Amino acid sequence: MSSFRTDANAAAQALLNDETLSRSTLWTHFVAEFTQAPGLFPVGVTEVPHEMVCVPAKALSRAAGNVSGCDVSPWVFDAAHTSAAEEAEAPEDGPELDQEALNEASLTGLRAWALQLRRTGFPATELPRAAEIYIDVIDELIGRPLGDETADAIRRGANTMKEAMEQADLDGVPPASAAQVMAVTEASASSGSPSAADTRIVRLETSTPLEYAAGQVIPVMQADRQGVWNSLAPALPPNELGQVEFHVRDELEVEVGDHVTLGTAYGPVPFPKDSTSPNERVLLIADGTGLAAAKAMVFELMDRPEHPQVELMIGVEHEDEFYDLQTFASLASSAAARDWLTVTCVAEQVMDPESSEAPAGCEGLRRVWAPLEHLAAATGTWWGRRLILCGSTARCTLLSDALRESGAPAPLVIAPDAEPDWFCQRQL
Repeated sequence: MSSFRTDANAAAQALLNDETLSRSTLWTHFVAEFTQAPGLFPVGVTEVPHEMVCVPAKALSRAAGNVSGCDVSPWVFDAAHTSAAEEAEAPEDGPELDQEALNEASLTGLRAWALQLRRTGFPATELPRAAEIYIDVIDELIGRPLGDETADAIRRGANTMKEAMEQADLDGVPPASAAQVMAVTEASASSGSPSAADTRIVRLETSTPLEYAAGQVIPVMQADRQGVWNSLAPALPPNELGQVEFHVRDELEVEVGDHVTLGTAYGPVPFPKDSTSPNERVLLIADGTGLAAAKAMVFELMDRPEHPQVELMIGVEHEDEFYDLQTFASLASSAAARDWLTVTCVAEQVMDPESSEAPAGCEGLRRVWAPLEHLAAATGTWWGRRLILCGSTARCTLLSDALRESGAPAPLVIAPDAEPDWFCQRQL
C-alpha cells in the first residue's frame, strides 16, 4: 500500500468520522475566508451542507483505490466502507492499483459535481482557495500535516473543477434557469380521488428551453428559501416551449406567479437517443410521485420512430393515492401507444367500491390489489425485461431488495431524493 493511499484514506476518514465536526469546522473556515459565503447556504445554518464533506471524502477514497462501494448501492458510494483499522492492517504488498485510472475516476466525478455547484453562484476562480481550506481543515482534524501527494491531489481536484466550470461558461451553458409557476393543481382534481396523498401538480415555464433528458432530475430552489435545493423529476420531456411539470408533496410550497431557480439536470438517461428497439422489453415501475419521471419517459418514447415494449406499473399504498390515471388511460388506448404500452395500477389497500369517495376506474388500465414489491418481484413480471424504478429512496430500496431476492437483474433507479453519486454513475 502506498503512502498516498494511506494518507488519502486517513483524510477521507477524518472528514467522515465526525461529520458534524467536519461540517462546522469547514463552515468556520469558509465564512472567515469568504465573507459572502453565508448567502450561498440556508438562512441560520452554522455548518456546510453534507455534500461538501461527503463528495471530497469520496473523491479521496476513490483515488485511494476504494471502489467496491459502487457495487453495493445504485445511488450512494460509501467512501468510508474501509475502516481505519482495516487500512492499518492491510498488507503493504496488496493488489497493484492503476493509480492513473483511479485518479481520472475521481476527477471525472469532481467535474460532474462542479457543474452542479455552478447554480450556487460560487466563483470558479475561488476554488483553489477553497482547496487550501480543505487542506487546513483536514490537517486540523487528523492532527498532523497531510502528505504532499495528498495535498497536491486536493489542489488538482480543485483545479479540475475550476476548469470544468469555466469551460461550461465558455460553452454558453447557463448555471441555472429561472422559471415562473403557471399553475398549481391538486392531483385529486385530475383523477377524481379525494386524497392522492396531498400530491400537487406544479406547472412552470422558463424563458428558454431546459436541457435535460426524460428520467433525469433537476435541483429546484424557491425564491424565499435561500440555499434550500430539492431535486425533482420533470413529468414532461424537454420541449421548445420551456414547459416543466413537477409532482410534489412537501418539496415545494409555491403559488401561481412565484418564481423558482432550476439547476443543471443530472442522473443517467434511461432511454438515450437512437437506442430504442422494438425488440427490447422494459418494466417501468412508478411508486407514488415517481409517476412524474415515468410520465416523462413514456411521452418522450411516443415521439420516437421505434418503441420498446413497455409495461408500466403505477403503485400506491392506498387506492385513493392514485392520480393522473386518465392521462395514462388515454395514452394506453391511443393509436400512438397501444401497440407497445400497457399500464397496470397496483394498490395494496382498496377502498369500498360502494363509497362515494372511491376513485372511478379508467378504461384500458389493469388493476391489481397487492403490495407493489410482491407483484414486481414475481418471476413472470420481470423475466426478460430491463427494469427501471421511479420513486422515493425508501420505496425504491424496498423494491430493489425484493427484486434482488427474487433473482432479478439490478434495476436502474430514479430516486430524486437520493444522494447523487458523481463517482459511480451506472452506465446503460
